[in-house]
Amino acid sequence: MPYPIAELAYGLRRRLAELATKPERYQLQIAAGNPSICPPKLQAGQEFPKSLALRCYQTFNGSYPIESDEPTFSDNNSVLCCSNWLTLSYASVHHLEPETFNHVLVRPKNLGLCLCEDSDSFYKALSELTCASSTLIEYSFYISTPNLKALSIYFPNLTSITVVAQSLPETWMADLLGFRQLTYVYLHDLIQHLIVVQCDDLIAFLKAYRPGFQMSWHTTGDENLLQRLKNDLSKRLPHLSEDEFEDKYGSHEKTTNIIIGDVVFYLP
Repeated sequence: MPYPIAELAYGLRRRLAELATKPERYQLQIAAGNPSICPPKLQAGQEFPKSLALRCYQTFNGSYPIESDEPTFSDNNSVLCCSNWLTLSYASVHHLEPETFNHVLVRPKNLGLCLCEDSDSFYKALSELTCASSTLIEYSFYISTPNLKALSIYFPNLTSITVVAQSLPETWMADLLGFRQLTYVYLHDLIQHLIVVQCDDLIAFLKAYRPGFQMSWHTTGDENLLQRLKNDLSKRLPHLSEDEFEDKYGSHEKTTNIIIGDVVFYLP
């Protein structure tokens, strides 16, 4: 049960406001529903209207600068709130130091990662920075194997995942099952892993999720490997073209399915 902070003595509330960072002070105001929670000065805040895109670098002298097209990102006078989209490019754990975001309240619903560090420590730091608030992630790793297991540990609230990569860990299905709230998975350019996917394992994977789960698998790789998997699935699952499936099931909220190429295989 939340503690009624607004009922604290004035002196305690004032001291709490002095000890809190700017984002913490702003959150206290929001939680209390009354600016008097943080006397004697109201903490101003402003919302990024759509998204916050940050490009991260490492210099030869060991610094880790961050650039943004949003001019207010460098404004330290007020709290900047990011609650919609946060996109990080080339970020490492060094870019996620609390001091860097001491004026930014980062609680994005949607998270984009492009060529970022893929370590457990990176996802732990990112989860702490964002309070694991994201329910959607777009995940681009063209030259590395994505760390899906760490992502499932530190971002358990994800319902939608898009992965663009050249390779997946051999345990990718088991790793994805760590996301118990998933309703949608999109995989792209992963044809080399289709050859080791067993039809029974893929069907069991689909059945493990709630009715209505959707997985989409697209590739620009070897069509022969793709066709082999489609042939195996066609013997086990009913299937339609995307247009036919849409006509028959509409939004398919209750029909678990996987789209491979232009064919939709679905659980009966």
